[in-house]
Amino acid sequence: MAVDIRQAKKILLEVVPKTKIVPMLWGARGLGKSQLADEVACELGYSLAVLRIGQMEVGDLIGLPLIVDGHTAWARPCWWPQDEAQPTIVFLDELNRVTERSVVDAIMQFVLDRRLHTHVLAEQHRIVCAGNPPSDGYNVSDLDDAAMSRLMHLYIENSVESWMAWADGKISRDIMDFIATNQNLLAPPDSGESVIHVQPNHRAYQMLNEIYTNCDLDETLLYYAASGIIGKEAAVVFRKFLKERYSRPVSARDVLGGYEKVRDKVLAQKDRQDLINATVTDLVAYLSVPERAFELDDKQKMNNFVAFIRDLPRDLAVSLVSALIKHEHLKFPLSKHDGLYDFLRIAVKRNIEEAV
Repeated sequence: MAVDIRQAKKILLEVVPKTKIVPMLWGARGLGKSQLADEVACELGYSLAVLRIGQMEVGDLIGLPLIVDGHTAWARPCWWPQDEAQPTIVFLDELNRVTERSVVDAIMQFVLDRRLHTHVLAEQHRIVCAGNPPSDGYNVSDLDDAAMSRLMHLYIENSVESWMAWADGKISRDIMDFIATNQNLLAPPDSGESVIHVQPNHRAYQMLNEIYTNCDLDETLLYYAASGIIGKEAAVVFRKFLKERYSRPVSARDVLGGYEKVRDKVLAQKDRQDLINATVTDLVAYLSVPERAFELDDKQKMNNFVAFIRDLPRDLAVSLVSALIKHEHLKFPLSKHDGLYDFLRIAVKRNIEEAV
């Protein structure tokens, strides 16, 4: 999925420190992929080790052999981040310009397994890759399906708007004005995205889950990241699924049975008064049945209920409890929870203060 360089940066700032997924940055030469890696490392407080893979031999990667106590060992290459060093991004540039088989095998082991021969990358370090698409006029090698499926692909498009935002304060105003009035001269058009094929598989959904559960990405950035992992077609369906899921109200049973599982959905619906009201109405209807009063005697269900109350707007929270205590069988279980009483007391007090 094509993203501009600002969107790619936002995704990397979430994915790099919070997961071990290896991003693969695709884009035309001179677009700023290397600078992007440098900026991300700087903002995260990481060191940066840049490897121009197309110019390296296998000895540059795995180190040279030496004899230790009568056995062959391998010296770590000078670029290798030390185990105790601060977090480092190892940036593998021109990944798909490698033609020597031994170098390809070494790099794939590093990307896929976080190790090179006998050297194992410490937990705090991360890997980011970059390459030029086949349509970019370079002699490049195709990555095989196994390698493609282990990476999160971000195709960075040429964007005048993004370049202008970056150039402000760094580039002469005359040059910026020239580009603004001659946008087609910023960079030649490319159509490389169409040759980057990403397909879903079991491993891809594990990667997507790692990003979905650990990274704070908005709907659009999550879609771009998902496109680079499971492919654009699957990402479109996934995005639609999430939208539809959040457009249905949470049920009373969901709130009482496991509020933590649906809390994100409730919070996402805060601007949808109709959906929140539907959940409140369902709770009142569900608990108004006398035979269900015992459910609030269950400590966990009562805590779930109170957690939901705390996430509601104050007026709605007070209205919900007011509606429930009209039912005789609910007065006693509701009165036993000190946390609920304290919350309502403060809520009412604040409402009165704001009214005054």
